[in-house]
Amino acid sequence: MSVRGLRSAIEGASVCRSGSASGWHCGTIAQRDTSVTYPQGVVNHLTRTTVCGNPGDSGGPFISIEQAQGVTSGGSGDCASGGVTYFQPIFEILAAYGLTLKVVEIALPGPGTCTSYPHLATGTLNSRQSIYWPHDRGFVTTVTGTYSACLPNDPGRDRDLYLEKWNGKAWSTVAASERPGSYEQITYFGTPGRYRYRVYAESGSGPYTLGHDEP
Repeated sequence: MSVRGLRSAIEGASVCRSGSASGWHCGTIAQRDTSVTYPQGVVNHLTRTTVCGNPGDSGGPFISIEQAQGVTSGGSGDCASGGVTYFQPIFEILAAYGLTLKVVEIALPGPGTCTSYPHLATGTLNSRQSIYWPHDRGFVTTVTGTYSACLPNDPGRDRDLYLEKWNGKAWSTVAASERPGSYEQITYFGTPGRYRYRVYAESGSGPYTLGHDEP
């Protein structure tokens, strides 16, 4: 998965973790700036998540919407019965060891580049209007995998792109691209569930093309 920054996600945001023992698993951020008592002592300023973990997963990365969050510190339970994990925030790690996070540089491509996606959706969008693909009820996936989508450059228009997931009560944004202009691109590694894409016209009316792919 590409890392494009280190913006801290808020409590309730989606977050995913990779571990050498259990692989990729996702959940949400439950509490920031908490303390955990380990046999070796108390560790402060950790972030608690609902992501499961197995012994041997410590040291793996936490990512939220292509933004680095931290490194797995520990937890309780496992990925068979469920549990929680904690991560050390990325800022503290970089500062402590004098490190710099290497991120993927994004070069804005020209119009039409989103046509390389396996699925395309087209339509017309008015300024300050949102549309949902495939509709406001979304679509259901039954496997864990990568969701990706793209809006091509369209001079004179400003659009934003979101991936939303149904949490049982409401739709929550799990990935977003809100750059100036119309070119937007998102990639999200998610668990099974009900999702939908939202395209929003910040300014400018006219046709749009949404390139997308799902697991």
